[in-house]
Amino acid sequence: MFKHVAILAIAILVAACSSTSSPRCTALPGNVQYCLQPTTQIPAFAEQQKVTVTLKQTQETLLTSVEVDASGVRMAMLSPLGQTLANIDMPNAGVIQVEQLGTHWDAKWLLALLQVTRWPASQVREGLSRNAEMHESTLQRDIILNGKVIMDVKFHSIEHPYQKLLVRFPALDMQMDIETLE
Repeated sequence: MFKHVAILAIAILVAACSSTSSPRCTALPGNVQYCLQPTTQIPAFAEQQKVTVTLKQTQETLLTSVEVDASGVRMAMLSPLGQTLANIDMPNAGVIQVEQLGTHWDAKWLLALLQVTRWPASQVREGLSRNAEMHESTLQRDIILNGKVIMDVKFHSIEHPYQKLLVRFPALDMQMDIETLE
């Protein structure tokens, strides 16, 4: 079990280690700051996801539980055996509450990942630091810094774009296959 937690912590540490100036901001890979956006333009939803993280040659599976409504976001990340790795409560107004296993990574990065993949493009662009840009097409979103793709999101279906998606961080040789569980 410790191996799973260690690999995840290393992956997220490599991807998101930074010092942030705001408690509502975190870093995406490539040192792009992302400030978390409210849920006011998001339809309420609740889902569980299976997330398969591949970092170089190592692969781990995690589970997430996400609830989004008009008051904010609640998210939990679990190991496949049910050990809680992170609990996050982000109200639209107020302080973000984070409980996480280990201190060498920023669990708010999970909220940033959720928002970059699910929030409307205009809100994602508002959250990105000025040196980054987001390009969007029908089945893809790219976060670009200095002409280089630092994160790309590929949706597998127009009808159900969030049912299954692939998030890649090319510079890290890391990808996350995310699938909504029924």
